Formats: sequence, structure tokens, C-alpha cells
Amino acid sequence: MERNMSGAARRAGEWAARLAAVTLALAARAAMAVEPAAVVEAVERARGSEPGLREFPPLGALEPGAAYVALREDGVLVAGGWHTGENARRALASGCAAALDGWSRGAESRRVTLEVFVVERVEPLELGELVVRPEAAVSRGVDGLRVGERYDVGGLSPTTTIARNESLAKGIERLLKDGALLSGDASAEAESAPAAVLKGGQFLVDLTAEPRAARMFRGNRVVALEEVTRANVERFCATLTEWLVGAVQSDGRMIYKWWPSRGGESEANNAIRQWMATLALGSSELCAADDAGRRGALERNLAFNVSNFYKVYDGHPGVEDPNGVKLGAIALAALAMRTSHVRGLYAEQEAGLRSTIDFLWRPDGSFRTFLLPETRTGLENFYPGEALLYLSHVYAETREAGLLERITAAREYYKAWHLEPKNRNPAFVPWHAQAYTVMFEATGDRAWADWTLEMCDWLVGLQRVSWSEPDVVGDWYLPRNRRFGPSHASSTGVYLEGIADGFKLARALGDERRAERYRSSIALALRNLMQLQFADDVDMYYVRRVGRVQGGMRTTPWDNSIRVDNVQHTLLGVMKVLREFKDEDYAAGVAGGAELMKGREERSAETEEGEEVEE
Repeated sequence: MERNMSGAARRAGEWAARLAAVTLALAARAAMAVEPAAVVEAVERARGSEPGLREFPPLGALEPGAAYVALREDGVLVAGGWHTGENARRALASGCAAALDGWSRGAESRRVTLEVFVVERVEPLELGELVVRPEAAVSRGVDGLRVGERYDVGGLSPTTTIARNESLAKGIERLLKDGALLSGDASAEAESAPAAVLKGGQFLVDLTAEPRAARMFRGNRVVALEEVTRANVERFCATLTEWLVGAVQSDGRMIYKWWPSRGGESEANNAIRQWMATLALGSSELCAADDAGRRGALERNLAFNVSNFYKVYDGHPGVEDPNGVKLGAIALAALAMRTSHVRGLYAEQEAGLRSTIDFLWRPDGSFRTFLLPETRTGLENFYPGEALLYLSHVYAETREAGLLERITAAREYYKAWHLEPKNRNPAFVPWHAQAYTVMFEATGDRAWADWTLEMCDWLVGLQRVSWSEPDVVGDWYLPRNRRFGPSHASSTGVYLEGIADGFKLARALGDERRAERYRSSIALALRNLMQLQFADDVDMYYVRRVGRVQGGMRTTPWDNSIRVDNVQHTLLGVMKVLREFKDEDYAAGVAGGAELMKGREERSAETEEGEEVEE
């Protein structure tokens, strides 16, 4: 009898414990429950919250309504879809209810968000037009699109395009494959099938506590020019350095390219960009929070690069790369060794690379741009300037006999070459500007400064100082001239390096008019580059491996791939600005707009040719 009573008591105790656990779980879930109405109100409050963007219309005024809503935990998509209603407010409420239905937050979740795209305006077009030239019809990551009449099978939110890092062509292909056209031969229907560009507003709702919404543009917040302050630029520099140090693996290998959407590393590689990154790593003591860690990463990286890239070809040391043995890679490897705190360990290799640079120099002042293949030419906008940057550092330190005459001959040769209209290219400027700034400081000869300032004047006149899409302002993209290359973080970064030296020269020479013009250009470039950095939970709403991504630099606002030269060029430019800018240079904003616009007529007259990109 006592045993039976004991068993009954035990069972009663177990049931009580289970009931208590269930009660606690239900209470916890209730505490984390999110009401769709609270999300809608959060979005309403954020309609006019973003500087630089016009206020989004009241949701109840958009009739009929359509909205895309997606729930993510720590960047992972949990639920998402399109919803419609008599107005956008109803559509958003329906989407929130569907996304949150049955959801309970994981105990380990750090970030819980709803990404929202609310359609404001529908602009019809034919599918054939969309398929043939998607980028001309739709702004990637800004506009949504719809293939067919139904949102649920044919709608594509721009927040999805950004999160997947997907081209519009791929997105359209995926919609067609998934059944956006009801049936039959899609190719036969494509010419006349209905399609539409979706204009609207993007929001990110943080559900970590009370729903709080942020207005987005192209999956990010727009960085205002007023945010280019000394404190923010110092923070920018520190996080760039942290990313670069973190990209060096235990064996010294540097990550070349990272895919934030996939959460993985690309198999691509490029020796010249690897050595540029090593150079930046060795120069970044200004912004390193842990300088001992930076120095250790540099030592591992240098050892790895020398072991894996340094080769001797028929008596000529060089840098191995599948695309050839390049003058630029040889010069930047030598410069990275020379400027490191362990240069003595690599004195033999640096001397060997220097001998190859001398071998590739010609008496007329030009360089062979490739050691191998011997017959290959090209990349004159890059490699000779990189070689001169290395040689200028050698001369500034050693005053080596005969070297000044060689560098002077190269300056005159490439000045004449660059001024030929067919050769004009902004990529030429920063390498030569940096080299000749070093030479002016070493010699005091105004010829070096005058040519540098002339080059920088032309480069500043090509900058994009205004645009209909505010996140691109400050880059160097010339839509009418493909020869000047695409918009790219690494391009803006290296142009910043050159113009920062131009600013330094102009101020040293008392040329305040020029200095102000360059200062304004630098402020715009910094705004653009800060826009491209992965900075916080808003722009990383879809990122799973935050530690690998945060601090890195997107390639463009619509292409989130992080390439190592995006970071290193930006870092080198930012450090120059921090050394040269006074506090008032940050506070002054952008002036001299008319001056910045100079050169527009020259640009519009350029012909469109195939672009040249540094390999």
C-alpha cells in the first residue's frame, strides 16, 4: 500500500513538473509574441525617418496594396511571401501575420527581423523588354519586379535580390522556372507576357524587443555626408583593419574573396591583389586596436606569400600568377616587403624583385609590363605606376645614384602617353600621383607636384557628385564610357589614395583653392566608401556569418561580394585622410560644387570602348 501511494505521488510530481515546464514555455512564447499591428505601426513611424529619402506615403493611402514580408533569425530565412489587400496597411498586416504564424524565437537567436517591401507604384512593361535588358528597366536592389499578373508566383522583392546577391537576369530566370508564366512555351509567350517594375519602400523591423523599424534603401541605410566626421572615419579605419587582420588564416593565407549571401569563400585568387593587401596590412598600425595581433598576422602572411608566390624564372625573380608574371605584382610585392617591420628577413627576395624591375625598364623611360609571356603587353594604366611607386620609396630612402634620372624619364614618357586621348583613364592617376608625391617630398622639385596636381584636377572632375540614387554618390562611374571601368569599391578606394596625396600637396604649397576642391572630393569619396562597408544589423539582415563579414567592403551597393582589394585600397586611402585632415576639414562638408563639375563636357565627349581592368 505504501509502495502504491509512493508511486502515485511520484507520478503526480512528474505531471506537475511537466505542467510547470509547459506553462513556462507558453509564458515565454507569449512574452516573445509579436502582434502584426505593432509591426505595421513601427513601419508607419519609419516612413520619413531616413535623411536623403523622401517620406514614404501613408500605408492606408496605397490602394490596392501589396507587400513582401520575410522573417529571418540570425540571417536565415524562416518564412516569407507576398500579400495583397485593399490597401498597403492591410497587405502588410496580412504578411506579418503569415510570417509570424506558428513562430517561436529560438533560445540562441541573436537577431530576429522582418524585412518588408511595400509597393507604392506599379509600372507595366513587356516581359521581352525586361528579359533583354533587365538592368535598363529595373534598378537592382531598389525596384522590385513582377512577371505575370500574380505577386505570389511572379513577384520579386528588391530585399530578396540583395539578400541572394542575385542579378536581375538570374531572378527573372528563377521566376520563370518557378511558374510565373502559367504554362506552355515560355519563349513564345515572352514577347507579349505582362510584367511590371515595382516602385516602393523597404523597411527592416527588429523584433529583438519591441518592434522597431528602420527605413532602407537597397537593403541598407543611406550614409549622409554629415556622418563623415573624424570619429566616424577613425571607427571606419579601425573596423577595416580588424577585417583585414581577421582575413589572415593561421597558415598566413589571406582570404581573397568572400560571399556574404552564401556564407562562404570564393575559390578565386589574384596574386597582385594579395600583395596589395599585404602592403596595407603592414601599413595599418595607425588604426589597429591590437597592433601585436596585426604584426603577427603580417608576419604569417608575408611568409605564406613568399613561399607560395615568389618564383625565379630563368634567373629573374617574379610573382607567380596564372595570368602571367606581371610588373605590377613584382613591384607591389617588393614594396610590401620593404615597408614591413620584418624587411630584413626578405632583403634577398626584395633585391631579386628589384633586379627584375630594372630588367623590365627601357631606356626611353617605359617598362615592359610582363616578364612572362614575353610578348604580352597592356595594363599600362596600372603596372608602370605601381613600379614607380616602389622605386620612389627606394629613392626617398637611399638617394641611389642614377635612379632619379630613371624615374624622371619614366615620368616624362608616361605623362605624354597618358595625355594621348585614346589612353586617358582615371586608373592611371592614383599610382603616379602617389609616386610623384614621394618624389616631390624627396627632391623639392615642383615638376613632380605640378604634374600630380594636374592629374588630380582631371580625376576629381570625373567623380559622381549627384545621382538619382543617393547611395552611389561619391564614386567614379561613368555610364557613357565603359573604358573607364565599372563602379567598384576598390576603384573609389585607390582614387581616394591619389586625391589624398593631391590634397596634401595643394595644402603644403598654399594652393587653398585646389585644396578645398580636393577636400570636397575626399568627403564625397568617404561617404561612398562608408556606404559600402558592412556595418550593423540593418545592412547585415541576411548575413549568417557576421564575424567574417562585419567591417568588410561590398563591391557595389548591389553586389555584396567582399574582395580583399576593396578593403585594402579603402584602408590605405582612409589612413592618408586621417593623417592630413584637420577637424575643420571634416566639418566643412562639400563646397565648390561648380569646381567639382569641371570636366563633365570632356567626359561626355569620350567614346565608349571596352574597359580595361587590372588583373
